[in-house]
Amino acid sequence: MTDTATSYSDLISLRSRVHRPRDAALESDALHATVQFAPDEQRAAVGAVTAVLVVHGMGQQLPYETLDAVANGLYREDIRSHGANPSPATVAHVQFGTQPLERMEMRLRGHGGALRDVHIYEVYWAPMTEGAVNLRDVVQFLISAGVNGIKNWLGRFQRWMFGGMRSFYIPVQTVLYLLITLATVVSLIVINGAIVAVTAAQAPYVSAPAWLRPNLLADYTDLFTLTVGALEAFSCVLGVALLISWGRRFLSLVPRLRLILALALGFLSLALFAVALTAIIDSGIAVPILYRAHMLSDGARLVGGWMSGWAATIRKWQVCGLLGAASLAVLYFAWMLAWSYVRQWGSARSTVWRATFALIVFVALGFSAWRFVSYIEPLKPDVANFISSASSGMALTWVMLVLLSLVARMFLVQYVGDIAAYVQPQKLDRFFELRAKIKDRAVAIAEALYAQKSDGVHFDYEHIVLVGHSLGSVIVYDTLNRLLLNDAAVTAPGRPWNIAARTKYLLTFGSPLNKIAFIFSTQSKKRSMTDARERLAALVQPLINSAVIRAGIKWVNIYSPWDIISGPLDFYDPPTEMGPPALDERDPEAVTFLAAHTEYWRNTLVFAWLHAMV
Repeated sequence: MTDTATSYSDLISLRSRVHRPRDAALESDALHATVQFAPDEQRAAVGAVTAVLVVHGMGQQLPYETLDAVANGLYREDIRSHGANPSPATVAHVQFGTQPLERMEMRLRGHGGALRDVHIYEVYWAPMTEGAVNLRDVVQFLISAGVNGIKNWLGRFQRWMFGGMRSFYIPVQTVLYLLITLATVVSLIVINGAIVAVTAAQAPYVSAPAWLRPNLLADYTDLFTLTVGALEAFSCVLGVALLISWGRRFLSLVPRLRLILALALGFLSLALFAVALTAIIDSGIAVPILYRAHMLSDGARLVGGWMSGWAATIRKWQVCGLLGAASLAVLYFAWMLAWSYVRQWGSARSTVWRATFALIVFVALGFSAWRFVSYIEPLKPDVANFISSASSGMALTWVMLVLLSLVARMFLVQYVGDIAAYVQPQKLDRFFELRAKIKDRAVAIAEALYAQKSDGVHFDYEHIVLVGHSLGSVIVYDTLNRLLLNDAAVTAPGRPWNIAARTKYLLTFGSPLNKIAFIFSTQSKKRSMTDARERLAALVQPLINSAVIRAGIKWVNIYSPWDIISGPLDFYDPPTEMGPPALDERDPEAVTFLAAHTEYWRNTLVFAWLHAMV
């Protein structure tokens, strides 16, 4: 695609070029980059330079991690399209006005072998939310989102877009999913309260309270053992699916085999995920019921039959699994140690002797410790007796519960917490200033790119491509809207910067924009005489308010049905008579349940589109 290809039909024609079979020999992520500190005037004069500004998603991203991922993906795509690339990527530090920036510089090839210089920048905002959100904020956010989504579903979902109020059909399954989410969140709160209360009551040097009767503890243990077992089964299948996703190079000789295995594991993961959610909700219901029933009864066991039998079996499998995992860990460490020792035989003789001496000392210490333990009679249990006694005990279940609770807490705070901090709910909260800082940072970096004129006359970047993943797609959407508003309102020297004309493409993937538009909107009351609130909300979003601006910016959105966060952008499309909608593309390689949200980075589709755009 050339610089002047601005029609929507040209963008549609890219479909035939981006859906290419993967080349098994080009799965390596190796990107050889040479470091330089280059002033802007030292750029190679190959032609107009295209800038790519990418915004990362939620989580604990590291500095330059997103830049590296985008550069690697473009490099692989360039090789896939045109063969070996003789131009290594370079890095540079530049100063645009008062804004210092780091970038990746690449030389990519287009149709006919035409060269194009591409500069890649990132908006790095992860540290701004670190430590700002706690678990209570996340829980409040999830409950508020579920309740507001149900309220919006009860009536017609309406949204002011392109000069009029548009109505959308919301399917029944949407409210069912919201109800399940609310039930799961409430159940997790109840379960977490039970974990804290029981573990505190069982702490050493603390007398057990009267309410924690032995049979109540046994019933809770059997109940939570079943819940933990369901979560462990789901986690194991998901772990295998992730190994297949990460190990695609080993399956590259049979390309369809990975897809078949991934789809089979995806459907199995989905089924086990439903079982795990059912177990969590049932446990949340059962905790207060069991407590009340024991307070009214004579203290007899209330959980029995098949539940106790399955609980004992699950505990036995947990013990075997822990022993197996520990054995594999020891064997893996031993193999790595031996392999590292063997590799040192090519080094200097003194190095080999020192490594041999250290290895002998390590083995001798381990052998002496084992012999010491073996002479202490009470510490020589039979393995079968150990498994039997451990599987009938209660400690393992509660240890696993505490560990799972900590993992869930970390995931919710680190990932969902970013969404809670940035996504603006329809009420006041304490994250207003944090949201403003993130938006200001993104706008400042973007404006530095759009405003830069190294020669004082011409813009450095005639074409700029904006890219956002996950929550980053929401940030880049807000950034582009604000840039468009500022460009129309500010009359400072050098303005306007022709933001709309120079922003040729907007690429989003794994985007929650559609869900956010539905869940966090506030529908007008039935007796409301005006749509002022909806109109004002659309007024600051030129991408859904101006058909002219929207027609000039080609929006490609990549999603996967296995990614519960992403989806098509139905609530952002103009009416057919006004212009083309966003081009929603399903990634056929993102097929790992839940983990599809990050698989886009390892797949072909995102970078095939991005390569064609630049």
